[in-house]
Amino acid sequence: MRRSMPSTRSLATSSNVRAADAIGGVPGYYAAMTNRLIAIICWLVIAACTLTVVITTFAAKRQRDPATRDDFQHVLQARYAVGLKTFFGPMLVPRDQLMSTFDKVATTPETQVRAAIMAGELLDTEEALSRLARVEPLPEVRALTVFYHTDTPTPEQLSTIRDDHGWFGDLAASRHDAALRQHVESQGRRTAIGLLAVVFYALGVFTVGCVLAVITIVMLVKKRLQSAMPVSAPATTAYLEAFTIYLVIMVGGSVILRAVKAPVAASIVVMALAFFASLFWPKFRGQTWGDWRTALGLTAGRGVIREILAGLGGYLATAPLLAIAFTITLALTRIMKTDANHPIVEHFQQTNTVGILMLLFAAVVYAPLTEEILFRGAFYGHLRQRLRPFISAAIVSIVFAAIHPQGLAGIPPLAALAFSFALIREWRGSLIGPVFAHALNNGVATVVILLLLR
Repeated sequence: MRRSMPSTRSLATSSNVRAADAIGGVPGYYAAMTNRLIAIICWLVIAACTLTVVITTFAAKRQRDPATRDDFQHVLQARYAVGLKTFFGPMLVPRDQLMSTFDKVATTPETQVRAAIMAGELLDTEEALSRLARVEPLPEVRALTVFYHTDTPTPEQLSTIRDDHGWFGDLAASRHDAALRQHVESQGRRTAIGLLAVVFYALGVFTVGCVLAVITIVMLVKKRLQSAMPVSAPATTAYLEAFTIYLVIMVGGSVILRAVKAPVAASIVVMALAFFASLFWPKFRGQTWGDWRTALGLTAGRGVIREILAGLGGYLATAPLLAIAFTITLALTRIMKTDANHPIVEHFQQTNTVGILMLLFAAVVYAPLTEEILFRGAFYGHLRQRLRPFISAAIVSIVFAAIHPQGLAGIPPLAALAFSFALIREWRGSLIGPVFAHALNNGVATVVILLLLR
């Protein structure tokens, strides 16, 4: 029996119907032109949203008070110094070396006051008063000078010092408050232990990461690492459109909410709208459930446990690249006289237990899920229809890093992490590995912040 072969016309018709991609059923050349036009519009919008975030973040960091901008680093250094003094005693601590750290950054009245408070803690009262004498004659400086001259400050003076200078005010006031002194020293010990733990953790991760990175490179050279990324013919722009919708709602919504000073609940609504509208947009554009799940990486891969372990290995193998990225960021912060901190750091310092739990959920659950689905799922998946893996990963990584609020100095480490997540997606096909790696990174960072600053 002769097997009937599909005619050239039927094959062309099938291909054209797929290319039409639910745009009014327009087949062939016109559908391709329509898709091309949509893609151009999407890329222009993505570029506009990215530039908006970069410019607004840069302007916001420039406008911030230097004392507030550097608060995280200064408090961290001060608590570490107090912790060392508590552990080893004043005679065994390199007081002059620690003090020089604060004197070097004392370039504004606020930082000069902080240096004076640290001089009173690490050296003696006379050193604190001599530094205060060189500060502009502000009312708070006069109040602090009076405070150092008296052995019995009034409750009002203690309250003023603490209100005006935050943690440094607590440190100064603890000279005359035993309970507060115990609390400040406890914070210092926790920070010192935390920083030492972070150093040993980083060294361990870097060592393991270097080994895994070498193994990965060898396997790539020998072509023993195969891509599991589902790549199809570039017949649809639905996933690029989905990512564009996500950016427009997130960036546009944040700009509007910031302008009208909307409450936190409004931000939650915007984030939910951005995620769900972009998540199901490909379905609206005619994608089947199977195509939708595969394109976004919402599959179990070769098993959940195996995919999680692959995500862990891929994350650790990024350590050498991250070390280089952090070195670049350190140089940029000094050159640009800015920081690479996420605004969430300030929220952790100021919020209560319920707020901390909400921030933990956002950092460890919401952000990894939504960002991986949209960046490594929709955006990376779209690019891989047209470009090679490393080029696609680089583009996604730059956009991912640029739209985060850490600013220009924070782009290198964020881009390094994003590049790693994209390559894990390329390797595994499933998003389980990238989501786990993302959640692990955010979880470690969050725990470190809580350990060091709470």
